[in-house]
Amino acid sequence: MNIKTKTIERSLQSGGKTPDVRGLYARLIRSRCQHPIALAEERDRRITMVMGPSGLQRLIGKSGFDMLVELGHRREYIAREVNTGTKFSLVIFRRQPGMLAATWNNVIASVSQHYPEIKHLVLPVKATLKRTPFAQWEKDAGFDFSDVHALGMKDPRFMTVARLLESNGDALAVRRFLYHTVRLTELFSGDGYTQLQDGARGVREYVLENKVLACLGEMHAIELDVTVPKAK
Repeated sequence: MNIKTKTIERSLQSGGKTPDVRGLYARLIRSRCQHPIALAEERDRRITMVMGPSGLQRLIGKSGFDMLVELGHRREYIAREVNTGTKFSLVIFRRQPGMLAATWNNVIASVSQHYPEIKHLVLPVKATLKRTPFAQWEKDAGFDFSDVHALGMKDPRFMTVARLLESNGDALAVRRFLYHTVRLTELFSGDGYTQLQDGARGVREYVLENKVLACLGEMHAIELDVTVPKAK
């Protein structure tokens, strides 16, 4: 069965008749290019988060901004990306091999598989990663992770693979790596669902190896218009 791209695109934009999205998965991609080439463009990003059919269905009729919120992105993050010229696309594709529910156990297993050079640092702190609230990580670090992420790799606190290997390798260093490089943000719940900014449960999500879009097989990319509404 082919992906009914026109039907899905019309429904997403207008909220019309709900299309059949069974067997379809999707990722909302941010890119500096006019046309994205991979599920995630960051150089060190080897795994990504994608949504399943139920998540795709929940995006029907939503604006580009509301789609991002539904997928667990903070308003401040969205505004910053839009202001710096980031473009957003929704890429729809069939289920891929190796896709797993985005629980803590599965994400840590995937990180260990796709970042084998740091596996020896990640596995010993698995229990600590799972039980520690995000606010505690920032308290221990003494800075806001999102502020550092906005500055990018030029800031030495931005934890890359190389910097993690050079660090003391403790749980805080690993959590910073997961935030900056793997993009497990403060809204990552670890229960297989996204978490919204107000604490509500969002859409079901899966962890998947970062892939070039051409390797997904049948797929369709929809360019989104993301406008941040004025704060009330």
